[in-house]
Amino acid sequence: MTNINAAALYNACLAGDAAAVSRLLPAGGTPRNLSGQRFQFNNTKTTPLMAAAEGGHTEIVRMMLERARNTIVDYADAQGYTAQHMAVQYHNVDILRLLADCGANVNLATCRGDTALRLTVGRVNPDSRPRDSDPDGARQIATVKALLHIGAGALPPRPIPPPSAQPCCHNVIARRSCGHLGGRVSGFSGFFNSCLLMNYVLPSPSNMLPLPTG
Repeated sequence: MTNINAAALYNACLAGDAAAVSRLLPAGGTPRNLSGQRFQFNNTKTTPLMAAAEGGHTEIVRMMLERARNTIVDYADAQGYTAQHMAVQYHNVDILRLLADCGANVNLATCRGDTALRLTVGRVNPDSRPRDSDPDGARQIATVKALLHIGAGALPPRPIPPPSAQPCCHNVIARRSCGHLGGRVSGFSGFFNSCLLMNYVLPSPSNMLPLPTG
Protein backbone atom coordinates (compact mmCIF):
# COMPACT_ATOMS: atom_id res chain seq x y z
CA MET A 1 0.00 0.00 0.00
CA THR A 2 1.35 3.42 -0.94
CA ASN A 3 2.64 5.39 2.02
CA ILE A 4 1.20 8.91 2.23
CA ASN A 5 2.68 11.67 4.34
CA ALA A 6 -0.44 12.55 6.30
CA ALA A 7 0.90 15.76 7.86
CA ALA A 8 2.16 17.07 4.51
CA LEU A 9 -1.19 16.28 2.90
CA TYR A 10 -3.09 18.09 5.64
CA ASN A 11 -0.88 21.17 5.38
CA ALA A 12 -1.19 21.21 1.59
CA CYS A 13 -4.97 21.08 1.88
CA LEU A 14 -4.95 23.92 4.39
CA ALA A 15 -2.80 26.01 2.07
CA GLY A 16 -4.79 25.16 -1.04
CA ASP A 17 -1.66 23.79 -2.72
CA ALA A 18 -3.14 21.55 -5.43
CA ALA A 19 0.28 20.74 -6.90
CA ALA A 20 1.53 19.42 -3.56
CA VAL A 21 -1.63 17.36 -3.04
CA SER A 22 -1.20 15.89 -6.53
CA ARG A 23 2.36 14.86 -5.69
CA LEU A 24 1.30 13.27 -2.41
CA LEU A 25 -1.62 11.27 -3.79
CA PRO A 26 -0.80 8.57 -6.38
CA ALA A 27 -2.31 9.39 -9.77
CA GLY A 28 -3.48 5.79 -10.06
CA GLY A 29 -5.39 6.03 -6.81
CA THR A 30 -4.89 4.70 -3.30
CA PRO A 31 -6.97 2.29 -1.21
CA ARG A 32 -6.37 4.41 1.87
CA ASN A 33 -9.21 6.05 3.75
CA LEU A 34 -8.14 9.68 4.07
CA SER A 35 -10.54 10.08 6.99
CA GLY A 36 -8.88 7.31 9.00
CA GLN A 37 -7.25 7.88 12.37
CA ARG A 38 -3.84 8.51 10.82
CA PHE A 39 -5.30 11.45 8.90
CA GLN A 40 -7.05 13.13 11.85
CA PHE A 41 -5.33 16.20 13.25
CA ASN A 42 -5.56 18.54 16.23
CA ASN A 43 -7.94 18.09 19.13
CA THR A 44 -10.87 18.51 16.75
CA LYS A 45 -9.87 15.45 14.67
CA THR A 46 -10.03 17.47 11.44
CA THR A 47 -9.06 15.63 8.24
CA PRO A 48 -7.38 16.84 5.03
CA LEU A 49 -10.72 16.60 3.20
CA MET A 50 -12.34 18.85 5.79
CA ALA A 51 -9.49 21.34 5.55
CA ALA A 52 -9.85 21.51 1.77
CA ALA A 53 -13.64 21.86 1.99
CA GLU A 54 -13.43 24.60 4.60
CA GLY A 55 -10.89 26.50 2.52
CA GLY A 56 -13.06 26.27 -0.58
CA HIS A 57 -10.38 24.40 -2.54
CA THR A 58 -12.67 22.69 -5.04
CA GLU A 59 -10.01 21.09 -7.22
CA ILE A 60 -8.26 19.59 -4.21
CA VAL A 61 -11.52 18.11 -2.94
CA ARG A 62 -12.18 16.69 -6.41
CA MET A 63 -8.67 15.20 -6.58
CA MET A 64 -8.93 13.59 -3.15
CA LEU A 65 -12.31 12.03 -3.88
CA GLU A 66 -11.11 10.70 -7.23
CA ARG A 67 -7.81 9.27 -6.00
CA ALA A 68 -8.90 7.98 -2.59
CA ARG A 69 -12.32 6.46 -3.15
CA ASN A 70 -12.36 4.66 0.21
CA THR A 71 -12.40 7.98 2.05
CA ILE A 72 -15.44 8.25 4.32
CA VAL A 73 -17.03 11.52 3.21
CA ASP A 74 -19.44 11.47 6.16
CA TYR A 75 -16.68 11.23 8.75
CA ALA A 76 -17.44 13.70 11.58
CA ASP A 77 -14.87 15.49 13.71
CA ALA A 78 -14.99 15.89 17.50
CA GLN A 79 -17.79 18.46 17.19
CA GLY A 80 -19.81 16.42 14.73
CA TYR A 81 -18.86 18.47 11.67
CA THR A 82 -18.42 16.75 8.31
CA ALA A 83 -16.82 18.10 5.14
CA GLN A 84 -20.27 19.22 3.98
CA HIS A 85 -20.77 21.28 7.14
CA MET A 86 -17.42 22.92 6.43
CA ALA A 87 -18.33 23.70 2.82
CA VAL A 88 -21.72 25.32 3.49
CA GLN A 89 -20.29 27.82 5.92
CA TYR A 90 -18.54 29.42 2.97
CA HIS A 91 -21.36 28.74 0.49
CA ASN A 92 -19.26 26.51 -1.76
CA VAL A 93 -21.86 24.90 -4.01
CA ASP A 94 -19.34 23.04 -6.18
CA ILE A 95 -17.88 21.20 -3.19
CA LEU A 96 -21.38 20.34 -1.99
CA ARG A 97 -22.08 18.73 -5.35
CA LEU A 98 -18.82 16.78 -5.32
CA LEU A 99 -19.48 15.39 -1.84
CA ALA A 100 -23.09 14.55 -2.69
CA ASP A 101 -21.94 12.68 -5.81
CA CYS A 102 -19.79 10.54 -3.51
CA GLY A 103 -22.74 9.68 -1.29
CA ALA A 104 -22.47 12.28 1.45
CA ASN A 105 -25.53 12.44 3.70
CA VAL A 106 -26.70 16.05 3.57
CA ASN A 107 -28.98 15.64 6.59
CA LEU A 108 -26.39 14.68 9.20
CA ALA A 109 -26.36 16.95 12.24
CA THR A 110 -23.46 18.21 14.33
CA CYS A 111 -23.30 17.67 18.07
CA ARG A 112 -25.24 20.93 18.46
CA GLY A 113 -27.93 19.63 16.12
CA ASP A 114 -26.99 21.77 13.13
CA THR A 115 -27.54 20.26 9.70
CA ALA A 116 -25.91 21.79 6.64
CA LEU A 117 -29.20 23.50 5.86
CA ARG A 118 -29.52 24.93 9.35
CA LEU A 119 -25.97 26.28 9.24
CA THR A 120 -26.80 28.02 5.96
CA VAL A 121 -30.09 29.63 6.95
CA GLY A 122 -29.16 30.30 10.56
CA ARG A 123 -27.36 33.51 9.61
CA VAL A 124 -30.43 35.24 8.20
CA ASN A 125 -31.18 38.64 9.70
CA PRO A 126 -34.89 38.61 10.67
CA ASP A 127 -35.15 42.30 9.71
CA SER A 128 -34.09 41.74 6.10
CA ARG A 129 -34.24 39.02 3.50
CA PRO A 130 -31.20 37.98 1.46
CA ARG A 131 -31.27 39.62 -1.97
CA ASP A 132 -29.91 38.36 -5.27
CA SER A 133 -28.39 41.78 -5.81
CA ASP A 134 -26.28 41.35 -2.69
CA PRO A 135 -23.29 39.02 -3.33
CA ASP A 136 -23.44 37.38 0.09
CA GLY A 137 -27.21 37.03 -0.08
CA ALA A 138 -27.03 35.54 -3.57
CA ARG A 139 -24.44 32.97 -2.44
CA GLN A 140 -26.56 32.06 0.55
CA ILE A 141 -29.64 31.57 -1.62
CA ALA A 142 -27.62 29.49 -4.11
CA THR A 143 -26.37 27.28 -1.27
CA VAL A 144 -29.88 26.66 0.06
CA LYS A 145 -31.10 25.75 -3.45
CA ALA A 146 -28.18 23.36 -3.88
CA LEU A 147 -28.82 21.71 -0.52
CA LEU A 148 -32.48 21.19 -1.32
CA HIS A 149 -31.60 19.82 -4.74
CA ILE A 150 -29.28 17.18 -3.27
CA GLY A 151 -31.82 16.06 -0.67
CA ALA A 152 -31.73 18.33 2.37
CA GLY A 153 -34.88 17.70 4.38
CA ALA A 154 -37.01 20.01 6.48
CA LEU A 155 -35.15 21.79 9.23
CA PRO A 156 -35.26 19.61 12.35
CA PRO A 157 -35.65 21.17 15.79
CA ARG A 158 -32.25 21.76 17.35
CA PRO A 159 -31.74 19.08 19.99
CA ILE A 160 -30.59 19.60 23.54
CA PRO A 161 -28.60 16.39 24.08
CA PRO A 162 -28.11 15.11 27.61
CA PRO A 163 -24.47 15.26 28.78
CA SER A 164 -24.28 11.47 28.81
CA ALA A 165 -25.07 11.34 25.09
CA GLN A 166 -22.53 13.88 23.90
CA PRO A 167 -19.49 11.58 23.58
CA CYS A 168 -21.24 9.50 20.92
CA CYS A 169 -21.08 12.53 18.66
CA HIS A 170 -17.45 11.66 18.03
CA ASN A 171 -18.61 8.74 15.94
CA VAL A 172 -20.80 9.52 12.95
CA ILE A 173 -22.41 6.07 12.93
CA ALA A 174 -23.24 6.17 16.63
CA ARG A 175 -24.57 9.71 16.30
CA ARG A 176 -27.20 8.58 13.80
CA SER A 177 -28.88 6.48 16.46
CA CYS A 178 -28.11 8.38 19.65
CA GLY A 179 -31.19 10.58 19.49
CA HIS A 180 -29.40 13.79 18.54
CA LEU A 181 -31.72 14.31 15.58
CA GLY A 182 -34.67 14.78 17.95
CA GLY A 183 -35.31 17.11 20.83
CA ARG A 184 -36.82 20.44 21.69
CA VAL A 185 -36.64 23.67 19.76
CA SER A 186 -34.01 25.82 21.45
CA GLY A 187 -35.55 29.15 20.49
CA PHE A 188 -38.10 30.82 18.26
CA SER A 189 -35.69 33.21 16.55
CA GLY A 190 -33.76 30.48 14.75
CA PHE A 191 -36.98 28.89 13.53
CA PHE A 192 -38.29 32.27 12.35
CA ASN A 193 -35.07 33.07 10.51
CA SER A 194 -35.12 29.68 8.79
CA CYS A 195 -38.70 30.11 7.61
CA LEU A 196 -37.93 33.61 6.39
CA LEU A 197 -35.20 32.42 4.06
CA MET A 198 -37.02 29.28 3.00
CA ASN A 199 -40.13 31.23 2.04
CA TYR A 200 -38.04 33.67 0.08
CA VAL A 201 -35.94 31.08 -1.71
CA LEU A 202 -38.76 28.68 -2.51
CA PRO A 203 -41.95 30.59 -3.37
CA SER A 204 -42.67 27.77 -5.83
CA PRO A 205 -41.15 24.36 -6.71
CA SER A 206 -39.86 25.79 -9.98
CA ASN A 207 -37.41 27.88 -7.99
CA MET A 208 -35.40 24.76 -7.16
CA LEU A 209 -34.26 24.03 -10.68
CA PRO A 210 -31.97 24.52 -12.41
CA LEU A 211 -29.14 24.80 -9.94
CA PRO A 212 -27.18 28.03 -10.20
CA THR A 213 -23.96 27.64 -12.17
CA GLY A 214 -22.26 30.87 -11.18
